[in-house]
Amino acid sequence: EKNSECETLKVRIEEREKEIAVLREEKEKEIAVLKEEREKVIAEKNSECETLKVRIEEREKEIAVLREEKEKEIAVLKEEREKVIAEKNSECEVLRVGVEEREKEIAVLEEEREKEISEKNSECEILRASVEEREKEIVVLKEEREKEIAEKDSECEALRVN
Repeated sequence: EKNSECETLKVRIEEREKEIAVLREEKEKEIAVLKEEREKVIAEKNSECETLKVRIEEREKEIAVLREEKEKEIAVLKEEREKVIAEKNSECEVLRVGVEEREKEIAVLEEEREKEISEKNSECEILRASVEEREKEIVVLKEEREKEIAEKDSECEALRVN
């Protein structure tokens, strides 16, 4: 009975060991598959990472190029702006000088005009005084003529009476 029981236990142990061996084998296969899948995933992710790193480097290069171009454009624009400012300042200075010259010319012309007006006023005053004198002379001459006419009329009247 004990032998039979031992045999049964041995058989059961062998079966369990076979099961364990099968399970170990299955476990190892699964682990191998999982490891393989893990390696594939790692390889894919590494590849993806490399691709992304390359893209990042390319973008950084593009950014650097764009920054450099932008800085060059800004420098050119600043230079052009400075030239335009200098030109406009020069034009303004020329115009300012021109305005000052015109203002001086205007002042001279106004002064000459005032002198001319003053001279003309003086001439007019002289002519007015001269006209007044002539008018007085005319009045005096008219009065003298009227006296002479009156005298001649008296003489004629006297001669008529005689």
